[in-house]
Amino acid sequence: MNPREKRMATILGIVGGFFVAYQFVWPMVNDRLFGMSDTIEKLHDGIADLEDELEEVDAYRDSYRDFVARTGSTDAEEVKSTMHARLIEMIEKAHLKNHSVSPKRTSDLRPPRKMRLKKETKIKLVRFSISANGSLSNIVAFLKDFYELPYIAYITDISIDPPTRRMKERNRTDSRLTLSVETVVLPAYDPEVSEVNPALLVQPARVIKHREQDYGFIAARKPFDEYIPPPPELWACCTGAGQCQQRTEAQCQSRRGSFFGGQTCSELRGQEEACTPPVACCVDDACVEISMAECTARGGEVKVGRSSCQNVKCKPDPPPVAQAQPPPPPPKEIDPGDPDRDKKIIQMTLQYGTEEQRIRELVVVNAQSQAKEYVASGGELDGGEVLLVHARGAVTRRADGKYRIYPIGYRLADCVLYEQAMELQPEVFFTFQPLKKKLDEEALHA
Repeated sequence: MNPREKRMATILGIVGGFFVAYQFVWPMVNDRLFGMSDTIEKLHDGIADLEDELEEVDAYRDSYRDFVARTGSTDAEEVKSTMHARLIEMIEKAHLKNHSVSPKRTSDLRPPRKMRLKKETKIKLVRFSISANGSLSNIVAFLKDFYELPYIAYITDISIDPPTRRMKERNRTDSRLTLSVETVVLPAYDPEVSEVNPALLVQPARVIKHREQDYGFIAARKPFDEYIPPPPELWACCTGAGQCQQRTEAQCQSRRGSFFGGQTCSELRGQEEACTPPVACCVDDACVEISMAECTARGGEVKVGRSSCQNVKCKPDPPPVAQAQPPPPPPKEIDPGDPDRDKKIIQMTLQYGTEEQRIRELVVVNAQSQAKEYVASGGELDGGEVLLVHARGAVTRRADGKYRIYPIGYRLADCVLYEQAMELQPEVFFTFQPLKKKLDEEALHA
């Protein structure tokens, strides 16, 4: 091969090498460069996600440290001892007497089934049973202080029993408080949260869980005192001489005056001819002795010159009918209810007994004689059987098959039919609804 041919072969080899590199090598380098760019972008996104998770872990760690600080220790027995002493101190501060604070056996906190944890939480549960005597205001003060404790504590069961009549006769007016409390104790170390050293944490003196709440009104309402009906309201009453006096409606009617409910005499004096001597007024073919202004307002006819309805006829006598006998009067409906239903009031409801057998009773007070009756579920009240004892009242069923609701604090005569009580007593209405459906089905298939 001569020199010229060698140069041509070299040039062709170089050109062929470039062609092979362009067709095969360069695409592979290109793909790898772009792939590295995508990988770097994904790694940057992963770093951002890890930083967000780290911030969330730090927040959980701070929250966990705060809860351990509020408990004061990670040793359940130590927490039990310190909390026991603090509960006794609070009871003595509230001036409660005959107290008893009994610690229970420490146990593991069982999470709800719906959480389905794969391992134990190592959270301990410390429990106490407390009983004491004292006034209602002192009991409320103790409960308020309890909910200011720094512990993660709560009340699981509570009852306040008022003094009985026999106790009041012996000048013993204290109520009986019984309750159960629980608090949780967190472990010192959780591998998912990191170790917490309780010795480096300071337990706060208290943690306010209620702000700007006035609980003094609970005792001020005196819920355990006997019910005293309020005095009747005094409103304007125009006497026969045209004078205005503050009287009850019954007093005004006994004096044959005109009663203006909701208005005082000072308000009535500003109305022209509002309190004039009564006149004979025919309203709806009946004669009534009322003021001229009231007669006009009711669309009646004033009998001029007559102040009494005596010998005043507002409707002409019907023509006599030969041998016509007046129809017998319709029979009066006999109310099968309690004859003292206008005097008796449901004062409160009571619930006591064990968890397996709860007894629910109504306390019915005669406002006139102050006599008390205790009517349990299934007993008789106002001529009906008590089917439900609720915190806001009771539901009965009479022989006519109608259900009646008796609200707390009202007379038996103020009961309402169940169908009319959805807006007046919604709690009792909807609580009784499933039982009513069941009773109606039983009556239908009987």
